[in-house]
Amino acid sequence: MLFRSGKSAETPRSHNILSDNIIHQNTGKKTLKMALKRTVNFFTTYSTRMCDTLLTCIVDLNKIPGKDVSGMSFDTAKKHLEKKGYSDRISEFDVSSATVELAAEAVGTEPARIAKSLTFMVDGNPVMVVCAGDVKVNGSKYKAFFHTKAKMLSGDEVREMVGHEIGGVCPFGIKEGVKVYLDESLKRFYVVYPACGSDNSAVKLTLSELEEASDYVNWVDVCVIP
Repeated sequence: MLFRSGKSAETPRSHNILSDNIIHQNTGKKTLKMALKRTVNFFTTYSTRMCDTLLTCIVDLNKIPGKDVSGMSFDTAKKHLEKKGYSDRISEFDVSSATVELAAEAVGTEPARIAKSLTFMVDGNPVMVVCAGDVKVNGSKYKAFFHTKAKMLSGDEVREMVGHEIGGVCPFGIKEGVKVYLDESLKRFYVVYPACGSDNSAVKLTLSELEEASDYVNWVDVCVIP
């Protein structure tokens, strides 16, 4: 039998809604349908409340700028740019710039000019491709250049191997050994805006300045406009 009579002190009342209504000997189809309906309504109601609560928490967290788990990503990127002579190009915002759209809104530019930094694993080592905000990596182009399939790093891997948090990844102040490539999609613009190690910052740089500041390895053509 799927249902047992009697109540357990350890069993929540919600789990007994169904059993309380169908264990009786003379329970008919009508009663069973009512019990099932009550059970479904119960879980639907509380599942909805839980989802609403989680969404509220996510929204509230997104309203808090600069929450860098490591506490050092922004400072590390800033120090790197100071050495390069570009610290005056850094902007910090009172709003989040964690996505391309949010960054474009914070900066006051088009999303394509946001230089997003994508990180991948190639032969056991992390590489970074900095590209325009309106493009995506093309699998064929990527494989033709890197000779392997595109495998993006997880959030934990980015933190451990690159040194930044998702939402603030940039080619400045990264860990030693991370190779940086600049994608051809950036060449449409004279000025672009990469992040500066946090989810509420950006750096205004020309392409030549980005080349110098990022210590890039090479230009690549691995992205396409969707």
